[in-house]
Amino acid sequence: MSAAETEALVRQAYQAFNDRQFERTFQLARPDIVTVVVPTGQELHGHAGVVEFLTGWSTAFPDSTVEITSVLANDDGAAVEFVGRGTHDGPLATPMGPIPPTGRPVEFRLCDVWQVQGGKLARTHTYFDVMTILAQIGVEIGVPAHSS
Repeated sequence: MSAAETEALVRQAYQAFNDRQFERTFQLARPDIVTVVVPTGQELHGHAGVVEFLTGWSTAFPDSTVEITSVLANDDGAAVEFVGRGTHDGPLATPMGPIPPTGRPVEFRLCDVWQVQGGKLARTHTYFDVMTILAQIGVEIGVPAHSS
């Protein structure tokens, strides 16, 4: 694939999220796609993993959208910077359990690094600042006192 084709491929994935047409992502991705959620340490596999990841966000933030701000693509993959926006109107699944809806709006930056193989999305590593999201939805994170 050319860099332009790679960019077009990844842009389609973000549009599918905005359109809530997650099954469209299956046409873009290899059946064995791997999604690595770096801040939580999760590794999700296959189309079921894609659905789990996308459904998690759209459940927690039903009105969520993503806006791509930058794409750096080559023949083998792409780095995509984007902004996520939405209202926390559903439970937010976390490795430590769900966070009940707060009704608060969020806006935060993310970056995905994609690998493409055979013209299909093969792997992504997604990066975002968990603390920014938690602060915006009003979750207080206590810092343990330092004992001497």
